[in-house]
Amino acid sequence: MCRRPLCGFFFAFAAGIWSWYLFSPVYDGLSFRAAVYFSGICLAAPALFLCAKGGIISGGAKSGRGRKPFPMLFALLAVFFAGSLSCALELEKKDPLESRAGETSEISGMVLSVEAADGDYYRMAVRTESGGLGIRGGKALVRVTGSIPAEIELTGRTIRATGKVSLPEQRRNPGCFDYRMYLKTQNIRIILSCDSSGLEIFEGRLNSPERILLNRLAALKSAFFARLSDVMDEQSVGVMAGMLFGDTSMMDDELYESFQQNGVAHILSVSGIHVAIVYMMILRAFGGRRDPLSGTAALILLFFYAALSQFSPSVVRASLMIAMHIFAGLLRRRYDLMTGTAAAALIMLAVQPLQLFQVGFQLSFLAVFSLAFLTPFVDRLLEPANKKQGGVCARSRVVSALVPIFVIQAGMTPVTAYFFNYFSLSSLALNPPVIFLSGLILPLGLALMPLSAIGGTVAGKPVFGVAAAASELLIKGMTRLSDLAADVEGSSFWVPSPPAWTLFIYYGLLFFLCSESARIVWQRRQFRRVTGRALAIVCCAALAGASPVYAQNSSALVFVDVGQGDCLHIRTPDGKNILIDGGGSIRYNVGKKTLLPYLLKNGVSKIDLALVTHLHTDHFQGIAELSQEIKIGRLAVYEGNRLRRQEIEEAAKISDEEILYVHSGQRLSVGKSVYIDILFPQSESEEEYERMIITEEDENKSSLLMRLSYGDVKVLMTGDLSADAEARIMRELDEKPGGVEMLRSDILKAGHHGSRYSTSDEFLETVSPKLCVFQVGKNNFGHPHPTVLEKCEKRNIMIYRNDSQGAVMIDVTGGGRIRVKTMI
Repeated sequence: MCRRPLCGFFFAFAAGIWSWYLFSPVYDGLSFRAAVYFSGICLAAPALFLCAKGGIISGGAKSGRGRKPFPMLFALLAVFFAGSLSCALELEKKDPLESRAGETSEISGMVLSVEAADGDYYRMAVRTESGGLGIRGGKALVRVTGSIPAEIELTGRTIRATGKVSLPEQRRNPGCFDYRMYLKTQNIRIILSCDSSGLEIFEGRLNSPERILLNRLAALKSAFFARLSDVMDEQSVGVMAGMLFGDTSMMDDELYESFQQNGVAHILSVSGIHVAIVYMMILRAFGGRRDPLSGTAALILLFFYAALSQFSPSVVRASLMIAMHIFAGLLRRRYDLMTGTAAAALIMLAVQPLQLFQVGFQLSFLAVFSLAFLTPFVDRLLEPANKKQGGVCARSRVVSALVPIFVIQAGMTPVTAYFFNYFSLSSLALNPPVIFLSGLILPLGLALMPLSAIGGTVAGKPVFGVAAAASELLIKGMTRLSDLAADVEGSSFWVPSPPAWTLFIYYGLLFFLCSESARIVWQRRQFRRVTGRALAIVCCAALAGASPVYAQNSSALVFVDVGQGDCLHIRTPDGKNILIDGGGSIRYNVGKKTLLPYLLKNGVSKIDLALVTHLHTDHFQGIAELSQEIKIGRLAVYEGNRLRRQEIEEAAKISDEEILYVHSGQRLSVGKSVYIDILFPQSESEEEYERMIITEEDENKSSLLMRLSYGDVKVLMTGDLSADAEARIMRELDEKPGGVEMLRSDILKAGHHGSRYSTSDEFLETVSPKLCVFQVGKNNFGHPHPTVLEKCEKRNIMIYRNDSQGAVMIDVTGGGRIRVKTMI
């Protein structure tokens, strides 16, 4: 740290930001000011104590080469506190329109970017005008439904939009994506939704250099892709857009997933490699000279490229590092990669502290720090072999060229598994040729931009066409390689997210053991220092793991938020995972995009048993979609569906031997002290089942009614049972041993998402639950109906809802006691 103080300041500032974010829930009971003062005292007191002990205040012995360690320690603690304070201030920022969520309002401001989504749907980032609605310098996300004038380039222009204000969605299931936090990292706190009639565009003259620059760059980009689409196929244009600007909106979903699961999707996000290629092209244009003229030209062109890529974290990072490299050369100072990286990160976090929580920011800087820490270490390991071979030879050159690739793999694989939940065996073999091809495609793509401006001329047309054809050929070669790797069974697979504390230990020990400091300490046989620093890393990891922000959910019961559908995840004491229903939608892949991330983020890679109350889309389809991604051991359905086995087998990736057909009177033991009683419907004859299928009788009438017993806690899962079915069930149970007492439960899942035609007074009285969970999302059916909510309120039954509270998590603490938590 003394050799590279900027690295220390960066890590201290980042640790301050992270610590406030990790433990901000702890301060919920305190005022913001009290929390800040409390943190300041906690940080300043030990710093002053250590300074006094070290002789800074009272005068004391020096250490090392005449240096006092405590001024640096005090400075690091001060920077740590500054990071905490900056994060707290940023999180406390409010947009005045947040208080008007759900109301119709108006905003005006300058359009910063426009993204076309499926159909007539657009997303615009708008900088709100100072003095008007919205925070000064803040942004709003405007969603426009309908067509907008294609002949007008909106970027840089002023608009006025009138529509409904809403807050971005929070994290709705444990460990899953937090859209609200993501937008906060971009200084966006509100969303305004309107149709095209509520959008007013001011077409007057652009009256500032910033507006002109943004408008012209956006127009240049649009014209470039329009010109490119004339000579290249749609797939190649989409890959080119991803490689040049990080814009994957034009790519086919399957192709992008192929790149992602093969571990080569990093070439589709603008990175330092892209910026380095731009820089090298500029230097070559100036004959390799590194003088003020070439440096100024490089900085200007890099700024334009960063603007075209919408200032993505990786481009800003690489541009700042190259700027420092240019200034170091002009000042005849040595450029240090690690210091340059830390300085770039520190500048970016000083501008926007919440950038630390952008996945792009973390991946970009982690890749560079991996190179900075690990490459010298690997080079030292290879040095004896190179000397033995008599210096640098062809073999050592090949090995040296491959070292950065393998170093980045070692640095990025764990965090990739954490964020994206896949592991690719093919990435090790696929990355070298893909990176080589991207090194050819990127310069061609960058050269195509100015060529597109003259592509309509007699001289420019053939040049542009040849360059575009060459680019398309290389892109097809790259996509073909990715397709071949994807066709190899087992080349990539889903993995659960490792616990956050394991990542802290991995990277802490990896970077420390590969550092110069560790080598020096090891050579001096100062093993106590090694042990002490390793213990410090473990303690920091344990502290991070204790934060509620990164802790994996381990609740016994989770009513997963799947939108307008049912899903209960049961985690048994002996480690088994059970699902009752899985939601589903005709417009959205709930199994892959909701259930799978929730399970993997919380350490679940296999479902031992899935029970489906009935085969309606909002109960069964999510399970069927999930079965295409991860293993489902057994699937339980009502016995009457035996005649639909082929339909079930085709929908779910499961064989008939793995399907369990159930009916009332059965008890399924699913784990230690956990079992499920099937209460309805009863077994019928084959003729009755055939009649049900032929007449297409309402599935809800044969919806399974199950009571889960988790220790002493009872949960009644009702599917989509109607009030008529509830009355029939009570009559049937009244004639059986145990009677209607079999319905008594601590927790009731409201029937049919809270429909007025379910959960009758008699049924509610019989079940007598302590709490009732409504599994409901945005809908046009009026679910849950006010009369059902009133019934629960009159009986003092606690109400929990997925639509307003996200996932409902229930811990079973023994003796029939439960503890309920919600995401919102």
